[in-house]
Amino acid sequence: MKSYTVYFSEPVCYKFIDTKSNREIEQWDDMFVFYSLTPAKKLIKANLDKYKSSCIIKYERMGIGKNLGEIKLTDLK
Repeated sequence: MKSYTVYFSEPVCYKFIDTKSNREIEQWDDMFVFYSLTPAKKLIKANLDKYKSSCIIKYERMGIGKNLGEIKLTDLK
């Protein structure tokens, strides 16, 4: 399993559908963790001016993670 962590210089808004209440929730933060690359790239693209950095972690057995580097932004610009 991989996780995608995205960092911003200031809090940004991320809207998602809550699985418990089935309603849209707005979350403001300067760091987000995703388990899919698509929403991570969408959030970066929407807030490119505040984007700071990112990190891809691949988890192996027993929760040991390996850093695979940053998310490539070549197709976002």
